[in-house]
Amino acid sequence: YIMMKMMHPGPRGFVDEVWGLNNVISAIKCDVGFVMDDFVTMLEEPEPGVPFWDASNPALMQHLREDCRIPILTSRAYKPRYPTSCEYPLDAVRKSIFGDIPGFAFTNSTTYAIAYAWHIGVRELHMYGTDFAYPWHDPYDRRRFLEAGRANVESMLMTGYMLGKFTFHMSANTS
Repeated sequence: YIMMKMMHPGPRGFVDEVWGLNNVISAIKCDVGFVMDDFVTMLEEPEPGVPFWDASNPALMQHLREDCRIPILTSRAYKPRYPTSCEYPLDAVRKSIFGDIPGFAFTNSTTYAIAYAWHIGVRELHMYGTDFAYPWHDPYDRRRFLEAGRANVESMLMTGYMLGKFTFHMSANTS
């Protein structure tokens, strides 16, 4: 994303909006954010035994409380503590995509963002860093460190594409 942005200078560059998921919100200028983990139960006060990648993130939570100026779509809005938090419109999104037929599993922030884009009529998605395998872990047992939900993301992207709802572009280093 950074390389593409440098090649297309200006306030918008090559995209209409930049959506950030989770920690990206505090690292890159975004127009909308998605943090689907419950702010309080998952991020502020994680349960004992929660793996480190799901555990508390004080820097992100402070940013969301004090500095964030963009809407953050999340599983549950906590206002006024998180003033820009907005509850994700899950029922409306499901209804607009699937009608009354059960559809995809929403398993991570990426699936929620793709479904929301589909719901509001985004025609072109550029995706960066949507990684589900993490190379810094034990190379001999990568299965333990594959994030769940990759198949749901792939299925949602391909279904939207095949139905002519949107096109998508993934960076070469996205797993």
